[in-house]
Amino acid sequence: MEVNTRPSDLPPKPPEEQREHLKQYQRMMKKYRNKESHKKRMDKKKNRIRLDRENRKINATKRWTNVILPNWEEMKNKESTIELWWNGIPPNIRPRIWSIILIDHTYQITPEVFEALKQQAENAKNNSEIVDDSKGNKESTVNLIHLDLGRTFPALSFFKEGGPFHPHLRNVLEAFVCHRPDIGYVQGMSYLAAMLLLYMEEFPAFQCICSIINKSTMLESFYAMNMKMMNKYYVVIEEAIEEYLPRLHAHFQNLGIIPGLFFLDWCLTVFSKSIPLDISSRIWDIFLIEGDSFIIRASIGILSVFEEHLINEIEFVHCLQVLQNINEDSIIEEDLFEAIKRISFTENKLAQYF
Repeated sequence: MEVNTRPSDLPPKPPEEQREHLKQYQRMMKKYRNKESHKKRMDKKKNRIRLDRENRKINATKRWTNVILPNWEEMKNKESTIELWWNGIPPNIRPRIWSIILIDHTYQITPEVFEALKQQAENAKNNSEIVDDSKGNKESTVNLIHLDLGRTFPALSFFKEGGPFHPHLRNVLEAFVCHRPDIGYVQGMSYLAAMLLLYMEEFPAFQCICSIINKSTMLESFYAMNMKMMNKYYVVIEEAIEEYLPRLHAHFQNLGIIPGLFFLDWCLTVFSKSIPLDISSRIWDIFLIEGDSFIIRASIGILSVFEEHLINEIEFVHCLQVLQNINEDSIIEEDLFEAIKRISFTENKLAQYF
C-alpha cells in the first residue's frame, strides 16, 4: 500500500526520507493493531473469567453460609476454608467474616464509649482550631478530617457532602482520633474507615478500624509516623523487590524510584485507594488473616504483574503513573492473585527485620 506522507501541493520528499517516514508509519500502525488485538484478547479473557467468578461466588456463598459459619471454630483453619478465603469472600458474607476476625470483645469498646468519643470530638473541634501536637496529643487533628471526606472513593460519591455515608465516615474518624490521640488523624485513614463502612454499620466499623491499627504493627508505625520503624519497612520492601524482581529493582534504581513513593500510599490505605475496589477487598480478606507480611506479598505481586510495562517506561513520572492508576482495564484479578501466591514471604521472614 502506498502512503502519501506529504500534502499534494508540496514538493515530493526525497526517496530516502519517504521510505523512512513510511517505515515509521508502518511501525505506528503495527503498534496500534497490536494494542487493539491485545485489548480484544483481554476483554475476551475478562468475560470468561467474570462468568467463572460468578459461578464460583454462588457456590462459595452456599458453603460459607451452610458449612463454615455454623461450624466456625472447627472449620476456620481447614485447608478447604483457606482456599475459599484466597478465592475471595463473597461480598454478602464479608461483613460477618471481617467482624469475627477483627472485633475483640475483650477490647472494651462499647456503644456507650463510642458515643462518648464522638462527643469528645465535638468538644475538640469547638475548643481547638489550630492543630498542635507538641505534647504528643493530636486530638485537635479532628479539624483536618473534613478536608478528606469528599476525596475518599470519589467515584462512588457515597462519602461526599450530602452522600449517605458522609456523616458515618466523619463520626468513625473523629471518634478514632479521640480514642488514639497519640496517632490522631493521618491522610489515608479515611480509606480504611470508608472500606469498612461499605460492608458494615458505623459502630462495628469503628470497632474494626481500632482493631486493625491496634493489631498491625506496620499500620500503627506508619500512622504514628514512627520514622525508625517506617525506614525498616522500606528496607523490607526494597530487599523484597531486589530478591523477587531483580530486573525491576535495577530499573527503579536507574530512574531514582524509591519504594516510599508508592508503598506509603499502598500501606496506609491497604491498597484501597490504588487498586479497584473488588480486588482491594479481596486483598483485605487475606491481609486480615495473614497479617502485615501479606502487604509485602501483595506489593510484590502487583509489581510483578506490571514488571514488563514498568521496565519499558523510561521516564520517572510515567513509571509512577502506572502504579498510581491501576484500574480494571489494566489488571486481571486472577492474574494478580496467582502472582501473589508465587511470592513466599511469611510473618517469620518479616520478623527477622525487627
